[in-house]
Amino acid sequence: MKRMQSSSSNNRTTGKQSSYKQVLVFLCMVLVLNVSAQDAAFAYQMVQQGNYRAAVEDYQKLISVDAKGHKLYHNLAASYLKLGRPDSAILYAVKALRWSPNEETTKTILAEAREMAGIVYVELPQSNLMKNFWYIINSLQSRVWFWISVFLLLVAVLLLKFAQSPSQVRIKSSFILALIATGFIMLLFAWARHQHDYNTDEFIVIKPTKAFRSADENSDSNKTLKSGEKVTKSDQIGPWIKTILDDGTPVWLRQNDLEQIKL
Repeated sequence: MKRMQSSSSNNRTTGKQSSYKQVLVFLCMVLVLNVSAQDAAFAYQMVQQGNYRAAVEDYQKLISVDAKGHKLYHNLAASYLKLGRPDSAILYAVKALRWSPNEETTKTILAEAREMAGIVYVELPQSNLMKNFWYIINSLQSRVWFWISVFLLLVAVLLLKFAQSPSQVRIKSSFILALIATGFIMLLFAWARHQHDYNTDEFIVIKPTKAFRSADENSDSNKTLKSGEKVTKSDQIGPWIKTILDDGTPVWLRQNDLEQIKL
């Protein structure tokens, strides 16, 4: 009996401890969300008042608690641009465009920051068809395209299932096939947007850095990249990132001099 009472008592104690932990976690989450909301409101107020340094400090507090989003990165880029820090403005403008690639105001901030940094950026020419294709894809998040495709495919399956006679099947077949085709096109859009959003091979140079011929600081260096330039990783050896310059020259950069662009 004593053993049973002891076991029961231990179970109650464990249950209470578990409940206390859950309550503590919940309170911590509420506190973090409340502080984040206050920081966001204060940072926006500082931007409106032209106090960009205070705005940057509060936006960085939000990022430190894993806050993300187009508006956050856009306002941070605008604040850094006003403070005359084009490299940081470029970094956060590019991050903002990962969330909303069609946002023209953010594109303007990015262009102004590049001009301030003395970076000549030449965009590869695209046909009107490709421009329209990417504009449509970038109009929605990848998860939205995915759920639209799932919805269309489910509707197609339900229509086929509840068609009760061969004549109904024939009448509905073209419509169902159109739904299925559209659903798969939406899946293609979701995949393309996901590849764009979660590309982890792009970096921003956060300070002037030498470009080496090999992954060794003792190797020759014939060029220095400007702070704010964007590079794409083609290979990596330890802390060294390989990229191809605009003139086709392969070079190696120290990873510590780069900031990865990611959601």
